[in-house]
Amino acid sequence: MEKENFFEEGGSGVAKRIDREDLVVKSIQGEELEASNIENKLDENDNNLNGFPKKETANTNVESSQMVMDKTQRVLYSKKNQEYWTDKKDSSLESAYAMIAPDIPLVNVEHKELFLEKCAKYYKEMEQDALGIKKIDRWDEYEIERMFGKGLNPTSLKTALNNIKYLVENISSDNDTVRVVEFGPGSGWSTLMLRNQLHKKFPNKKIELISVDKSPHSVVATQNSLDYYEIPWQTEIRDGNVETIPDKDKYVTLVLDDFVEFANKQPNNYFDGYFSSHGTAYLSEQEYEKLLASIKTNGKPGAVFVADSLDPLYTVKLDTLHLVLCSIFPSISKNMQEYTYGKSLLSNSKYFPGQEVKKLTRVHNAESELFYNWNNYLLSKLKLKYILQMLKSIRITTDVIEEYREDVYPSYLVNNLVKKEALNNWEEMKNLPECPLYITNCAFRLKK
Repeated sequence: MEKENFFEEGGSGVAKRIDREDLVVKSIQGEELEASNIENKLDENDNNLNGFPKKETANTNVESSQMVMDKTQRVLYSKKNQEYWTDKKDSSLESAYAMIAPDIPLVNVEHKELFLEKCAKYYKEMEQDALGIKKIDRWDEYEIERMFGKGLNPTSLKTALNNIKYLVENISSDNDTVRVVEFGPGSGWSTLMLRNQLHKKFPNKKIELISVDKSPHSVVATQNSLDYYEIPWQTEIRDGNVETIPDKDKYVTLVLDDFVEFANKQPNNYFDGYFSSHGTAYLSEQEYEKLLASIKTNGKPGAVFVADSLDPLYTVKLDTLHLVLCSIFPSISKNMQEYTYGKSLLSNSKYFPGQEVKKLTRVHNAESELFYNWNNYLLSKLKLKYILQMLKSIRITTDVIEEYREDVYPSYLVNNLVKKEALNNWEEMKNLPECPLYITNCAFRLKK
């Protein structure tokens, strides 16, 4: 079923609910940037972001949440919805950001309320048109809110970009079509970067980018991010083989499905590459093994798999006053040691029980420089409300690290996993991009 106009503009019920729930951060103009004052501002409603009910500990077991889809459906983007954003963009702001953080999409804080409203409308429409849609505990409307905040911070996207570039550089194809699967688009920032890098390397080839997630909230957030950048998309709410999906080279194709179940349905020797930024990290070891076993069948000879994850043995609790200081004087960070450590913790990870978890309190690396330089630009333009949101985005990023790190299956353990006889077609690749200490990555080439 195709729909050129996905939903009607307006939509009083959903819009009102989002307006009521939305947290409006007050301006800090005229207030001194004292550490205690900043912390109070950042802590305000910190555990109740945007008015959503306070989250209990996230259930990160992928098998714990069931998603039943009783109705096959294809949804097409609406040009009207994409044009909605045209006059809301700040070209000077986006140009400045592109100079500081090239190839990383800008998430404009001024559009936060509209972004959440549009996501809510997309989700409501999906619920109405596809029977049995259920939200996933670990990635629901609360996570859209947090990922919006996390996406404000170029630091959190730089590592994903580096790994995307590594993947794309190592894909080779003699065919006229390059096919790549993304497992877990999040809010769509990695999808945007992956799509752009593929088109940059293969300008004369057809690109089929398939992004898969079992969370309907992740899918609608990605739809909205693609809308903002006016990239055509189609969403498949279905149970099937991608060969039956039409026009994959004309759209970014989003598929609402479980990673392993999706992989099991695909044709042999079909895909050139696979990418995941934190998505596959929340699989169990057994699920990860099933996924790699499946995609070694549907991957072409020489296909590349690249993934990153948190490292459960590191956490981050940054000094807010120091962040402000480096934002005012970004050059000083270049002369400081790369990492400063606080008091260590003990790991509760099932993979590393009782081991030391190192806490980082100050970070000065290529990723953090983007944050400091962007904040410095915003200060020069007296965008103080924006600065407050940037500082809050760092808090959200570090909260996400602390909340989820113990549940992840870190990328460096995948290196051991592929040594099993059933997975020995996957050959470990070398010279991966360097990650911050709290992030780890892995890469493999399929030999068959």
